[in-house]
Amino acid sequence: MARSCEVIFAFTNDRAGVPADGVRAIIHVPDGVRACERSDVPEDPGMPGRPKPPRAQSMFDTIGGISRGLDFGPLMPSFRSVPIVGRARNVSAPTIRSGSSTEIEFTVGEILHNLKADSRENPVVFVFPRAGGWTIPYEVHARNLPNPKRGELTITTTVKAPSTRSTELT
Repeated sequence: MARSCEVIFAFTNDRAGVPADGVRAIIHVPDGVRACERSDVPEDPGMPGRPKPPRAQSMFDTIGGISRGLDFGPLMPSFRSVPIVGRARNVSAPTIRSGSSTEIEFTVGEILHNLKADSRENPVVFVFPRAGGWTIPYEVHARNLPNPKRGELTITTTVKAPSTRSTELT
């Protein structure tokens, strides 16, 4: 994962006087570069911590063990029937389609003019085969655009130092 970079995509509507509605952004990943979601990246286990020293047994440990066998079901309220409601997201999670080429697709409900919406909650992780530069073409479709807008992103990765294997996005 030393050659990876987490990317947050921002979607803006700077030049229009009206909100962009029903936006679909399609990013074409270049050959050799792998794209995945943050949840697909294994976490760094880090350095192991020092274990806690054993503690002496007390009478409270015995009481706790006995009370675990009792049933407090009728006394405890049940909240399982309450649905969990999250806030609506304006930017969808990325849909990553692999095949002959990899495409990443985002849908955005609405982009108000002179404001931005971003994929901060669902960034994309790019894994690069080596340090270098890549051109990433994209296209943006919207209900109120007569034709899709096309452009390119340029990502350049460099090695910070020979002793470290991390990459830097510029």
